[in-house]
Amino acid sequence: MKSSKHIFLLFSLVIIISCSKQKKVEAEKVEAEKVETEIKVDKTEIVQNGSIISVSPFQIRGRNGKPVLAKKKDTGLAGLNLMKPDIKNLYDKDLKILEDTVAILVVDYPNKSVGYKIHSKNGFTKTQIATKLNKFYTEIYGNEYNTAKIDTSIFELHRVCVFKKDSLTYLIPNCEW
Repeated sequence: MKSSKHIFLLFSLVIIISCSKQKKVEAEKVEAEKVETEIKVDKTEIVQNGSIISVSPFQIRGRNGKPVLAKKKDTGLAGLNLMKPDIKNLYDKDLKILEDTVAILVVDYPNKSVGYKIHSKNGFTKTQIATKLNKFYTEIYGNEYNTAKIDTSIFELHRVCVFKKDSLTYLIPNCEW
């Protein structure tokens, strides 16, 4: 009688653990889908009629600790390469550029701008923003990068502007070739 009771308790425990793991996996999947939610945005409207909150530079440092100059002479300091980001050499990589936990990251495609609703429990750091942008731009230009049809080695993130419009927060990156 005692052993059947133990077996029943053990079986019940296995079912409970299994169900809780399944719920956690489902919750993580829903959260991942939230990050990927595409939102129609009018970048011009946001910039012209929104309120600019901040501008954060994304500069990298060289081996000597000083800012790296851009490959093109007329562009000044180098930004963070978005196809192969060197996060460890990003100035102030852990700096929180936004306290909000939800924002719309505006990504420029060749023919349009698209917003993606992104989430962070504690606001957004430079590293988090750079990682998200790397993901999106790798998807956009990944094939070209791999087949060398275009030179993405100089595709750099120079700054991110934070705008507020209609109670929404927008992160608008300035990327240059």
